[in-house]
Amino acid sequence: MIAVSAVPLVAGALSGPAAAGVSASAGAPAARAASPASSSAPSASPVSSAYGGAAAKTVSYRGMRLSIPAAWRVVKQAGSAYVITGRCVPRAYECPGFWLHGPSAIRHGHEGNAYKPSRPYYPSSGMMECSRDRRYLEMADERPRVAALRPIGAKKAHHREWRFKCVTPNGGKVKLTYAQREWFLPRSQILVVDKWANPALPGILARARW
Repeated sequence: MIAVSAVPLVAGALSGPAAAGVSASAGAPAARAASPASSSAPSASPVSSAYGGAAAKTVSYRGMRLSIPAAWRVVKQAGSAYVITGRCVPRAYECPGFWLHGPSAIRHGHEGNAYKPSRPYYPSSGMMECSRDRRYLEMADERPRVAALRPIGAKKAHHREWRFKCVTPNGGKVKLTYAQREWFLPRSQILVVDKWANPALPGILARARW
């Protein structure tokens, strides 16, 4: 296993050592440098096939192993891990990607209180900057758009999809909306949070190994 190199969530915003408890093993190297969605050397893994043959690697977090494209990067932040899946977007609060949260984040996952699937992951007790555009503030709907069980490997996770609205600081005019998807395993104490609607993520989680 090789440690994952740390990279910023937003350009110049975060750097540090590889996450403790988070590791990655690389698959066959790509024939050329590839972006997260580009084609490269063939590989037999499902993720490689899903990404046009791009090389894959395995990321481990709290006993869960995910096969992801080798071009994706992982950073740590206070016991959690963030998987960066694409280039940073101007004005976005964080680069496109998804969070792998553990006990600490779960303990304070909704307005400072413990996370529960009945409420969205929203750790602040006040208004937070919009993940897609920091000029605005964000708020969630009262009820989820999707409430179901979804697989993370052989385990069933509580899956929720929440609609978030990004509004102007003065007057609260809605400027944009996005979906926040969550997968929660209470016994494993793992919470996956995706604010970028990555189309590959449900399949990646379904193929997880333990």
